[in-house]
Amino acid sequence: MRKQRWFWKTSAAAAGITLIGFIVFAWFLPMNLTNPAADPAIDQTLSQVITERYRALNVSGFDLDEIVHKEWTDNGVLVFYTKDYGQNDDEDVDLNLEYWKKTLTGWKWVTGGGYQFSSLKNLKQDESLIFEYVTGTEPDGSGEPLLPIVYGESFKPDVVNIELTDKQNQYKQVAKMIHIQDDRTIWFARFPISMGMNIEIQGLDESGKAVVIKNMDIPATPIEK
Repeated sequence: MRKQRWFWKTSAAAAGITLIGFIVFAWFLPMNLTNPAADPAIDQTLSQVITERYRALNVSGFDLDEIVHKEWTDNGVLVFYTKDYGQNDDEDVDLNLEYWKKTLTGWKWVTGGGYQFSSLKNLKQDESLIFEYVTGTEPDGSGEPLLPIVYGESFKPDVVNIELTDKQNQYKQVAKMIHIQDDRTIWFARFPISMGMNIEIQGLDESGKAVVIKNMDIPATPIEK
């Protein structure tokens, strides 16, 4: 009788450990069984998981407008989207970036950021170059994309390329340029986790000449999720 009790207790304990191990494994393991990019309803799915996250965080008034670009990685996706601010006299300009990783238990939020300006007209008139910094996460062996990420928009027609330089170690990165609605051009670049505290951003024309230069100071402490 004691042997039977010991057997069942041991079996139950082993099953519990196995279940916990599977849950942890499933949460962190990237989902490579299917290709989410091939899903015709992927925009709807991503919009739903993003909206559900903000509702769970009790963020009032969150209303996702449109996913304007997706950048797929081996394990997830960088989602660029705009929000709906209702009817205004002048069109708002906003751009939000979030990195979501697909696991066996579903979509997992990794990091993100966003900005908002109140006048698209003024940005175009001023030929502005705007930017945002998205904090990185420590590597966990899952093959996540290189983070942090610097991204933004260029409203200067002469700018065809964006080059970013880490002033601390002179590491250069050329941004990816993406054209979206309303004649807007967004861009982003990934940086190593050990990036410096100051980034120089140059907007280059077709000849490679810098026609606009901005400097971005990186926060001294990581941004909390």
